[in-house]
Amino acid sequence: MTPASIRNNNPGACEPGYASKKFGATSFETLKWKDEKGIARTNRIATFPTSQHGAAACYHLLATSKHYVNQPISKAITTWCGGYSAGAYAKALEARAGLSGSTILTADLIKDPSFAVPMLMAMARVEAGTAFPMNEAGFLQGHQMAFGDGLAPAPSPDNDVPAQKPEAKTREVIATVTKIGGAISVPAVPAAYTTTVTNAQGWQGMGDQIAGLIKWAIVSPLALAVVAVTAAVLFLPKLIGGRT
Repeated sequence: MTPASIRNNNPGACEPGYASKKFGATSFETLKWKDEKGIARTNRIATFPTSQHGAAACYHLLATSKHYVNQPISKAITTWCGGYSAGAYAKALEARAGLSGSTILTADLIKDPSFAVPMLMAMARVEAGTAFPMNEAGFLQGHQMAFGDGLAPAPSPDNDVPAQKPEAKTREVIATVTKIGGAISVPAVPAAYTTTVTNAQGWQGMGDQIAGLIKWAIVSPLALAVVAVTAAVLFLPKLIGGRT
């Protein structure tokens, strides 16, 4: 069976919580097992769109939760694994990442990729019980997602990152035009032209409103840009047979 951390794209086997939600987890798997005394136990593992998302959540959790930040690594790892095989876990981190159990795990250390990436790679090896199927570049991308400007992988059949819909493209265009405009704000549509089609009195009234809108757009170049670009995004795909 594929290890739980691998099938849930969760290198550190994080449970669902604030960190997992921040990086795209919308579900989780409940794991059932028996401890060394034969007592039935359960725990949950968050499910992520990609392993990079999962890695980002782990970095964020380590850098922000009071259970881990500013704690010796040995204590933080004992908390992380619930006390199960904590000694072996700590030894694995020392052997694979060169980390001393007495090192204080600060937020600054976790934000340093030269420290955090080897640490999480070692943790992922312990959690999976085998090599986690993501290379160092993937763990680094997760780190950039957590603390920098890194972006998630593009949607593909191998992950559940949602494909971008037309309305998302429209939002991007409007945001881009607004950013280009800088301090210049798009003028509000004059009140005289905000009457809905339902309330318009006949085709002559509608014609007057359309003429007014055109005049408003011409007077304001930025407004014209917003109208033109948004219209292109909304209608051009239909004209050329694109995705709707």
